[in-house]
Amino acid sequence: MKWLVRALVVIAVLGVAFGGYVYKRLSTIEVAQLTERAWVLHGFGGNVTLLKTGAGAVMVDSLTFKMQGRLLKDKAQEITGEPVVMIINTHFHRDHSHGNPAFDTAVDVVATSNTLKYLQHSDPVEGYWDGDAAELLPNKLVDGVEDIKVGDQRIRLLHPGRGHTDGDLVVVLLDQGIIALGDLFFNRRYPNIDIDHGASITNWPQTLENTLNQPFEIAIPGHGVVSDADGIRVFQSFLTQLSGVVKAVKANGWTLEQTYQQAELTEDGGYGIGSLPFVYRLDREFVLRRAWEEAQTLN
Repeated sequence: MKWLVRALVVIAVLGVAFGGYVYKRLSTIEVAQLTERAWVLHGFGGNVTLLKTGAGAVMVDSLTFKMQGRLLKDKAQEITGEPVVMIINTHFHRDHSHGNPAFDTAVDVVATSNTLKYLQHSDPVEGYWDGDAAELLPNKLVDGVEDIKVGDQRIRLLHPGRGHTDGDLVVVLLDQGIIALGDLFFNRRYPNIDIDHGASITNWPQTLENTLNQPFEIAIPGHGVVSDADGIRVFQSFLTQLSGVVKAVKANGWTLEQTYQQAELTEDGGYGIGSLPFVYRLDREFVLRRAWEEAQTLN
C-alpha cells in the first residue's frame, strides 16, 4: 500500500505543478511596442496587435480563452489609456477569437463572412457562442478590400484569397506601416493548413503576393516573431515548394507514404514545431500529409 500512497502523492504534486504552469501561461501577456501608437501582445495563442487611435483602441485577434480576453481588455486600457472599441478577427480559430466574449457588447467586431459562418457552425467548443457571447460575434463583415478610419488612424481591411482558411482577413495599419496577417503568415514555423475550412496550399503563395504590395515595413505573423516583407517572402518560398509537392503527388499518384519519402521539401530548414499534447502537432509530416490530401481534391 505504501507504493500506492507514494504514487498518488507524486501524481498529485505533478498535477499541481502542471496546473500552476498552465495558469501562468494563461495569465501572462507579454507586450512589445512597435511604434508610438502600436504594440504586439503575446500570450497562449496567436499574436495580438493593438492600436491607439485617439477614439478607442483597436485590437487584432483576442487569444484563446475568455480569461485571456479579460487580461487583454485591461492591458489595452493600461497601455493606450483607451477602451477597446473594435476587435478584428483575422480568422475563426479559437486561439485568435475565443477572447472576444470578455469585451463590452458595444465593441465592433470585424471579420469575413466565412469567419462568421465558421464561428457559428464549426467552432470546436460546442455552445461557446451561445447566450451573451453571441454579442461578440462579428457584426461588420469585409470580404474584399475596405478602408476605414477609427479616430485619427486609417486601417485597411483586406481578404487577399485562400490560404490558411478561405476566410482570412489581413489588417494594414496605414499610418503605422504595419501589416497583421494572422495565420496567413507563420514565421519560421510549420503552419496549420485547415483544409476543412477552405485552406489551399496551391493558392496560398499568390494570396501572400496580394499582401506584399501593401504599404508596410513591419509584418506581424499569427505565430512567431515580428518580421517584415522579406520574412513573408521566405514563408512564401516554403509554400511555393509545398505546392509543388501537391502537384507532384497528383502527377505521380503517390501514396501518403511515398509522399513522405519522395517529396522535395527543403525550404523548411529550422522550422519550429507547434504542438499541444493530445490535440495537434504541426510539423513536417503534418504539412506533407496536408499536401497529399489537397492533391486528392484536384481534378
